[in-house]
Amino acid sequence: MPRIDRYIRGDHVQVWTEMTSLGGRVREDESTLADATAVVTETMRRARANVVVLVAELQARGYRFEDPEGRTPFEPPASDIVRQLDDLEQRIGPMPMALRGWYELVGRVNLVGSFPDWDYDYTDPLVVDAPVDYVLSEYDVWEHDRGTEWDRGVFAIDVAPDWLHKANVSGGGPYAIEVPNHGVDALLLAEPHMTSFVNYLRIAFQWGGFPGWERGLRDDWAQPSSPPPELISDLRGRLISL
Repeated sequence: MPRIDRYIRGDHVQVWTEMTSLGGRVREDESTLADATAVVTETMRRARANVVVLVAELQARGYRFEDPEGRTPFEPPASDIVRQLDDLEQRIGPMPMALRGWYELVGRVNLVGSFPDWDYDYTDPLVVDAPVDYVLSEYDVWEHDRGTEWDRGVFAIDVAPDWLHKANVSGGGPYAIEVPNHGVDALLLAEPHMTSFVNYLRIAFQWGGFPGWERGLRDDWAQPSSPPPELISDLRGRLISL
């Protein structure tokens, strides 16, 4: 059975595990690539639907979004995003298919903010915010620094600040994905679960967009002192599984 059919029937994790295990070979065979592309498209279609629901629900419930540049929490892709991505990959090399699928179908999302009655700051709200022009500017800096004392090794796309910076606390490095990457998915560097980009999205949606409410991943001082608010389970119940 094609993986897209298995995915639609609910075999989400196993399908993504199989595709990820292929590495760059996922692009070598036309039928395998077409099947993987269909799964990526369906996954990111669901991710976008979830983002739309989360933003609408949070706004309706009085959540205070806190983008320092005053942008909206969700911006869909530009009409010429495919051309932008083609040009970007000409410079930096292939992105994992999942990340490119996010760019093409979802856009940017930043759920950083707060509820007045939440007594926990380290909620790690979902953020995927790496505009193409920003990535290009970072790549220019990376190229300039190659071979110098500031050489950072492999180039990585910074897709989100870490869970500390999201709470306005000086922290570690951003959640990032190294490129070039010919696979369907990739490790999301610095994220507490030490997992892939798609699984990070899956975990984030399982926690209503706020995976920081999951206990046990951080030092004791950063653990929530109370159970997750009922809103978390309410939001989770409104979202589609990835």
